[in-house]
Amino acid sequence: MKTQFDHICPDFLDVLANSLVLSGIAMDYAGSSRPVSGSEHLFSHALDYFCEKQNLHGFNVALGTVVVLKIIGDDPSPVINYLKKFDVDINPEHMEISEKTFVYCLQHATEMRNNRYTYLHEADLNEGKLRKIYNELKEEL
Repeated sequence: MKTQFDHICPDFLDVLANSLVLSGIAMDYAGSSRPVSGSEHLFSHALDYFCEKQNLHGFNVALGTVVVLKIIGDDPSPVINYLKKFDVDINPEHMEISEKTFVYCLQHATEMRNNRYTYLHEADLNEGKLRKIYNELKEEL
């Protein structure tokens, strides 16, 4: 991660504001949110649609980021550690996302935006693997 702030300060806010402006420019140039909306966003939209408890979009996306990193076999610990610095709790159990809903949303996330193609379209999303990830997250987060 390029920014390793451990508290909110003017430099952190400067990086955040620049990131938001640049992502806005990318979306405007592309004519859609596609440049900044990947697998983690599809998962977030599935949670919005299928989960009884409505969580903040950013929290759902943060959870989705960690989940997708696990699915593709990358180490999510830098993201997890960064979120913990700011007391961001994305434990699916704390977010009132059941294991059943978690698995269902991942398996149906690609249906949320028909014009999007993400890693989830190619990933192994078998129920056993997703249940394992859910239980790992309950322990790690």
